[in-house]
Amino acid sequence: MLILHGENTVQSRAKLGEVLQEARARNVEVTRLTGKKLTLAELEEALASTSLFGTEQMVVVDEIHSLPKSKRKDEL
Repeated sequence: MLILHGENTVQSRAKLGEVLQEARARNVEVTRLTGKKLTLAELEEALASTSLFGTEQMVVVDEIHSLPKSKRKDEL
């Protein structure tokens, strides 16, 4: 698990770009989810899914930190 967080948005986005580029170079299947629209069921489905071809998978959840404090955020 890799968590990118901090006040320097430019630098954290650049690091995410590097991580995604490295993953794609290794043929990792990347699934991106948006925290603002994400449901617990969607997150569970993304984390539990397996690739038909046996490739490694990566799930990226964008902007989960920006959700207001709530039961939903705690569940995610």
